[in-house]
Amino acid sequence: MNRIFYIVSMITITLAMGLLFLLFYWYFYPYRTIEFNQPLAKVEQTEVVRGDYLVYILDYCKYTDVEADISRSFVDGLVYLTPDGIADQPKGCGVARIQIYIPKSMLVGTYQIKQTRHYELNPIREETVIYYSEKFKVL
Repeated sequence: MNRIFYIVSMITITLAMGLLFLLFYWYFYPYRTIEFNQPLAKVEQTEVVRGDYLVYILDYCKYTDVEADISRSFVDGLVYLTPDGIADQPKGCGVARIQIYIPKSMLVGTYQIKQTRHYELNPIREETVIYYSEKFKVL
């Protein structure tokens, strides 16, 4: 009977240590998600008319297969939100040409696009990456 308790307790301790190791690994492992090769995303037009599309270029290297929840907003003192989406660029380096609609209700002014990418890397770890575009004028 003592031998059975000993075996059960050793199995329990081993499983607990394994779980603890897994939690430490998930929490402290230095994940690399995405890196941008330019300090700011390049915009194709520096002036855009309300109701039209703005195109910006992302030069990136993505190191994970995890999709990102992405939100974009126009920033110029005030923040204009756009609908959220999913960024599903493949793992590896590339250049993405992204179109974003300029609402007709947006005020005339100089803006930047703020892009926020949220990655769920594992059950206890999330990472958020924020990236900006060059400034452009809305007419």
